[in-house]
Amino acid sequence: MSVCCRTPFRIVIEVLREPMLALLLGGGTIYLLLGDVKEALILLGFAMLSIAMRVWLFCRRRCRMSKAPVRLIAKQATRAARMAATSGSGIAGISRLLQSAAKKCRPA
Repeated sequence: MSVCCRTPFRIVIEVLREPMLALLLGGGTIYLLLGDVKEALILLGFAMLSIAMRVWLFCRRRCRMSKAPVRLIAKQATRAARMAATSGSGIAGISRLLQSAAKKCRPA
């Protein structure tokens, strides 16, 4: 599955299918049914923490991945501006360099 179509809700569903999380949720439920609320809250709290961390890390990664092409274009634009300033090639040279940088950033 590609990164772009995964939403935080879909990630939660994927995490809920993992056996370790099912074990935490099951153990917490059993403790709750047996009347040990403190132990149940500890297990269920760790389960919620696991889900929250997974969603947060995914969103953070997706944000970083979306910024990478912008950084590349900015780097190319800076290089083009420096070259134009030093060589005197003007706006046409900057335009060509920016177009080539944009082509490199397009997904295949």
